[in-house]
Amino acid sequence: MKDERPPDPDALLEAVRRRGRGLLDRQKNAAGEELHSVADVLREAAHTFERRQEGGLADYVAKGAELLDRASLQLREREAGELLAGCENALRKHPAVFLAATAVAGFALGRALRAAPKRAGGT
Repeated sequence: MKDERPPDPDALLEAVRRRGRGLLDRQKNAAGEELHSVADVLREAAHTFERRQEGGLADYVAKGAELLDRASLQLREREAGELLAGCENALRKHPAVFLAATAVAGFALGRALRAAPKRAGGT
């Protein structure tokens, strides 16, 4: 007769952790790539604002793109636990900065989307 021992809980837990880390790393890297893409869109919007002689807004949008690029790099290069701890600490120290940055990013993205050329035959 075959020995039917239950699986080792520690081994199962470790397998789940490994799989979870792998999934988190893939998602973290995908998010980093998306941030980089948004930064590219913001850079294009900044150039549009410069051509329209809206230099002040162009500067803010370009700085936002630079910040997103840095965040993208950090996201791709750092471990998930390290990122979470850093965000938590920064949020505790400077909650108003996070709120303001979110508002500016939303405003800039909205302006960038409106400034983008209309699609042929679309809206």
